[in-house]
Amino acid sequence: MLLIDGAKYKLWTPEDEENEFHPMVKEHSKEIFGKDSVYFDVKHKLKSRSGIASIPDAYVIILSKPYKWYIVENELASHPVYSHIFPQISKFINGIDNLKSQRDIINVLDNQIMRDKVLKATVETKIHPEETHRFLSSLVSKPPIIAIIIDKETDEVKDAVKALKKLGHIELVEFKTFIRKDAPKVHAHLFEPIHGPERALPEYAQGKVKSRHKLSIHSLLWMH
Repeated sequence: MLLIDGAKYKLWTPEDEENEFHPMVKEHSKEIFGKDSVYFDVKHKLKSRSGIASIPDAYVIILSKPYKWYIVENELASHPVYSHIFPQISKFINGIDNLKSQRDIINVLDNQIMRDKVLKATVETKIHPEETHRFLSSLVSKPPIIAIIIDKETDEVKDAVKALKKLGHIELVEFKTFIRKDAPKVHAHLFEPIHGPERALPEYAQGKVKSRHKLSIHSLLWMH
């Protein structure tokens, strides 16, 4: 149980990944990835050179130096780890090695930015004087960080992520949700930011997994 200013909250486990878990991650993407992040909720297929396809849940770019980009997989811990999560992440890593997939992602993200006047202005201001398409081309040519956002960090999930770290940069974020007992529509989320001034993550450069532990309720709790 979680107690906030006298109000009691109980842990809530989403059952519908697409309709319950994904929207919460998207809503709190700037808290998870940092204020200079842009979360692209686009279902774009990644295809390896051998033709094996996979579809990430989202892409994220960071508009502050050092620029980074993420391939996002939002998951429920109830899903089979080694028959679902593990092969899915492996497909992402293989798919992004395909130059055609890289070009497709660049074009998809560029189109998303150009269609939104506010986002376009924000991106252009952040990356000035570089042109957007050129910026994206340079960014996506670098290895992505695979962000796994999951409702519960189980031992099986942690073991799978350790095995995947040899293939690329992996970030595992436990995103817990609590509902207020006397007002079920009021949510509280417990997690630790993946990027931003709250945390320094030198492990990125070393290709290591950083599985976070809770630090303080004040920096990790978001309510709505």
